[in-house]
Amino acid sequence: KTHKGDHAHSEEFQGDTAPRRQTTDPGHRLSVMAEPKSKTLVSAGDSVMAFEQLLLRFETMVGNCDRELRRFNEVALTLGKDHASSKEHHGHYLTCMKGSEARLNKVKGRCRDLNDAYSHCLQDSQGPEGKGVMSCLPMLTSFVTCSEKALGSPPMGELGTA
Repeated sequence: KTHKGDHAHSEEFQGDTAPRRQTTDPGHRLSVMAEPKSKTLVSAGDSVMAFEQLLLRFETMVGNCDRELRRFNEVALTLGKDHASSKEHHGHYLTCMKGSEARLNKVKGRCRDLNDAYSHCLQDSQGPEGKGVMSCLPMLTSFVTCSEKALGSPPMGELGTA
């Protein structure tokens, strides 16, 4: 079963088991979801939900440019890529991408060690002796918290509209 979202950046699930692969990509916008009501996770489903919410928070915080890319593609397919409107929308897309890349670089600069620890945990969790990706939830939590501190307020006018 594939989790809702972009086919190239989705989380794949096998029934109620943990995600097999996680990706965070600034080119994929997801809407903000509410924080878990309780910090106590009582089931595997709650753990998966908390994991998903953290990934959503991160991707929303860093921002992406799906809306701008979609608009550019629609105009370019309708009017042609050389049309003035297509060029204008392409410019909006490039501007958005520069902002998203700048935010991602800021996070990388401040939270590199936490990102590396999370990445290593994901790799180790997949091995024959691995505990599964849910064992990486504390590291993901630390990384997202660091990212929020690094970025401060989310970029306005770019988020929440996919």
